[in-house]
Amino acid sequence: NFVGGERTAAWARHLNESGIYPIVITRAWNENQKDLVDPLDANELIIEKTDEYEIRRLPYKRTLRDKLSKYPALKMLQKALTLKEMIFSNYFLSSLPYSNFFTEAKKQIEQGDIKAVIASGRPFQSFFIGHTLKKEFDILWIPDYRDEWTTHKHLEGQGGIHKWINKLERKSEIKWTSSADFFISVSNNWTKIIS
Repeated sequence: NFVGGERTAAWARHLNESGIYPIVITRAWNENQKDLVDPLDANELIIEKTDEYEIRRLPYKRTLRDKLSKYPALKMLQKALTLKEMIFSNYFLSSLPYSNFFTEAKKQIEQGDIKAVIASGRPFQSFFIGHTLKKEFDILWIPDYRDEWTTHKHLEGQGGIHKWINKLERKSEIKWTSSADFFISVSNNWTKIIS
């Protein structure tokens, strides 16, 4: 639904031209959803299959932070819950609000003839899923950097908790991408494949 999904949607439409049948795993979305934390009209598994691709829209479990988003007076509690998620998502897949992506990807690999996993970031914690699938199945693993993560220029000069979180995420970025077979990154509007 958001701009980050356009890239994955283009792959879904065009990879078939090269003999690749992509299976896209995403979360359930409302049509024309404007905010990530909006309640969902239909929060159930929806599978869309075409000759070119398959999309598996998984139920999304709204976190307490998501539910509190409509209460401005609880902004500090929301920030605390965001901080907790930012820390624990570096260590535990189960702390991700979309941890069911891992379960679904694992099921697809076990059932099908899956040769590669591409995790598109942001959120970059999706790289944790790719890294874990690589370790478990020795499958081709490709992180897609739609944006820079811990080296982004907007992070320069940040202090305090932001600096500490960036150090923590830098360790995760190095760990998770060290198992990658190659990377896809965007620089100056050109897509680069780095092996």
